Amino acid sequence: MEVAGVNYFELRISIRKRGSSSMIRAVGWFIALCLLGLPLSADASAAFAIKEGKPCIYCHTDPNGGPGLNPRGIYYAQHNDSFKGYNEEAVMGTHQPPMMELEWSEHPNGLVKRIALGDTQGNGKLSVVQLLRKPGDDSPRELIVSHWDKNKYVTDFQTDVTDPKDQIAIGKFSRSPKALIVLPQGYYKWDGKKYRFYPSPRTLDILGAVHSKSEHDYLMLKEGSGASSSAQIFAIDSSPSNPNWLQSRGNLSPSEAIWAEMHARTKELEDVGMPPILSAGEIVGLWNEPQFGTIYVYAVQIVPITTVDPKTQKVVLEGKKVYVVLRDAEGKTDAYGQKEWEIRWRSPAISGRVLDITQGDPHGSGTDGLAVLSRSSGSGAERTLSFYKLIK
Repeated sequence: MEVAGVNYFELRISIRKRGSSSMIRAVGWFIALCLLGLPLSADASAAFAIKEGKPCIYCHTDPNGGPGLNPRGIYYAQHNDSFKGYNEEAVMGTHQPPMMELEWSEHPNGLVKRIALGDTQGNGKLSVVQLLRKPGDDSPRELIVSHWDKNKYVTDFQTDVTDPKDQIAIGKFSRSPKALIVLPQGYYKWDGKKYRFYPSPRTLDILGAVHSKSEHDYLMLKEGSGASSSAQIFAIDSSPSNPNWLQSRGNLSPSEAIWAEMHARTKELEDVGMPPILSAGEIVGLWNEPQFGTIYVYAVQIVPITTVDPKTQKVVLEGKKVYVVLRDAEGKTDAYGQKEWEIRWRSPAISGRVLDITQGDPHGSGTDGLAVLSRSSGSGAERTLSFYKLIK
């Protein structure tokens, strides 16, 4: 992924070390029984996981709590069913696989196409920005900005938009602490009383955004067309009197990046240099969470379900399974020097199609994780928004 001369999937970002905050009680008797090779029912496994407040994968190599133990589980069993003296980095190493679990799921409006998160009012609270298709027609769309208040979403702003593409990006693209909502025809900014629209000097082909360690984020646009296109990053001069507010950023220092996101058709992603293993699901993001100790890429994995026709011996496609995965961006390479993009975490199978993925909790908890918007298969096409929490 080349962005203004920086290949984000080749970055080697120095990760600050965290103190060991993971001296957490785990699945006591379950681990001991596994070591002894004694049978234990799935119900018992679930009971211990609930009791300790951690998923089975915290101590097991099998997400369902099978007999294999990871180093945490072995440490616990070898220290009299205790984590006394436990040091996460010493036991698991600095490069440890992320652990995520489903925190909640809900069903938003059945016509929502995209979702993004950001502090649009500069008050420290997360706004949930949705782009919806209006009933009966693909154009115009509808933009809704809301926030989570205790147990429901409260709408702060709602308007029709005429952009023909389902493209949106949100971030602190100007020097203001307020995140801007960018669409192909312009951007919306909170002026203290309402969201004001500023038209773009040209139609933008939005790929996504790069979020930096500073308060300044960068808009990612596709420049050019076809195989000669590239991903470039821009800042925004949000001065009200400036009609030419789009500013090329140039190169971005690798140490600045926290995470990046891209959303485009498979062919468009491949045109800007995305390998097919990442581009197939049309959504790709880079995640440099310090806890990981390495860089991961989140993407959509599509696994075909096939059978062989006994008469013709031809392979028949019966369906597919869809997952959200975290792939290791710095790990193994094959014999030809190509990255293997090893999967280190995978969600449960998702029914239908993944429409969008964004980092953060739409309910405003501040918890790290991925929010996944999906559309079910079939005539109902129900939307599901699920938040997978990063376990720290």
